[in-house]
Amino acid sequence: MAAALANLLPLGLHFGLADDVYHADPALGSTDLKAVFLDAIQFQFDRLYPADTNDETYAKLWGSAFHARSLEGRNVFEAKYRIEPDPKTFKNLIVTDADVKLWLAENGVSTRGTKTKADRVKLIREADPTVHVWDVIKAQFEDSLTDGVTGITAKMAKEIALAIEWMGRHPKLAGVMMDGAFFGGAPEVSLFYEHEGVRLKCRFDYVFPGLFVDLKSFRPWRPREMRKTIIKAIRDFRYDLQSAAYRKGFAKARELYLSGNLAIHGEPPTSNFVDLLFQKDQIQWLWLMVKATGAPTSTLIEFPDELLVFEAAAREIEQAIAIYKSMVAQFGEYKDWMPEPDVIVLDDSDFPTNFGIYS
Repeated sequence: MAAALANLLPLGLHFGLADDVYHADPALGSTDLKAVFLDAIQFQFDRLYPADTNDETYAKLWGSAFHARSLEGRNVFEAKYRIEPDPKTFKNLIVTDADVKLWLAENGVSTRGTKTKADRVKLIREADPTVHVWDVIKAQFEDSLTDGVTGITAKMAKEIALAIEWMGRHPKLAGVMMDGAFFGGAPEVSLFYEHEGVRLKCRFDYVFPGLFVDLKSFRPWRPREMRKTIIKAIRDFRYDLQSAAYRKGFAKARELYLSGNLAIHGEPPTSNFVDLLFQKDQIQWLWLMVKATGAPTSTLIEFPDELLVFEAAAREIEQAIAIYKSMVAQFGEYKDWMPEPDVIVLDDSDFPTNFGIYS
C-alpha cells in the first residue's frame, strides 16, 4: 500500500509522461475497470498477488515498439529500442571457437596460455580490432541495453518498418503522418481524475482536437473478411469498454477545464492546444487497426457514441466503478475480496436441449 501511494501523480492532464510512470500510479485504468466488471474477485487477486513471470511476448513487444515508432516518432523509438545484430549482415564473421583458432593460426598469433574461447577472442581483438567476432558483437549489443532500452530482433524491426510504410500510404493517414509518425496533435496524453472517491486514469494514444486515435495491432489466427475480423477483436477484447472509459475521462476533463479546475502538467504541443481540445463537448473516436502478421493493412474504425453498444459499455463502466466501491467498502482496498457464499442451483434452462445425447 505504501509503495502504491508513493507513486501517486498529481491529478490533471499530463503531456510527455513516461509510460512506466503512468502505469506505476495505482489509479484504475480502462483495463482495470474491464477486469472489475468481468470478475472483481480475480481482479483483486491479480492486483494483490501479481504473477512473478515475464509476460513480454513477441506480440506485446511488437505492439509497444510499434506504438513508440508511430505515435512518438523515430527519435523516441531509437532511444527506447535497439535492433539486435543480424549475423548475416557481417562479412567474414567469426562465430565458433574453431573459427577463432583458425584466424589466429592464419595470422600467426600464438594461442599458448589460453584456456577459453574468450581468451582467444581477446587475442583477436588485440591483433585487429576491426575483425567481426560474433561474441564481441553480441556483448556490445547487450551492453547497450541500459535501463529503459529494450532489444528487438531485426525481423521485428523490418515488420514494424513495413507496417509504418503501409500506414503512410493510407489516403486518410498520409496527411497526418510525417517520417512514419503522426503529427499535428499530441501523443500519449495521460489523465488522472477522481470520480465518486475513486481515482481513475486514461492514456490516450494520439489526440487531435475533436479526434482521438487509438492504435491497435492485431494478429488474426485464420483468414477472414476484414470487417468481421476487426469486429471479433473488438468483442473479444472488449475495446468498447476502453472507449467508454476514455470518453468518460474526456467528459470529466472538459468539465474541470471549463470550471477552471483542470491542472495541466508537461508541455502541450502548442500554446492553444488545450483550449482547442475542449472546445467541443463531443469527440470522434477512431480505432486504427493494424494487422501485425502478413500484409500489414491499416483499417480505420469509427465508434460513434450514439450506438446502443456504446451506451451499454458506458453503463458497464459505471457498474464497474460501483462494484469497486462496494468491494472496497466491504473488504478494504488492499485486502482479499471474497465471493458471495451463495449456492448456485441449476435448472433445465442451463443446459442445451441435446445435452447428453452427443459425446
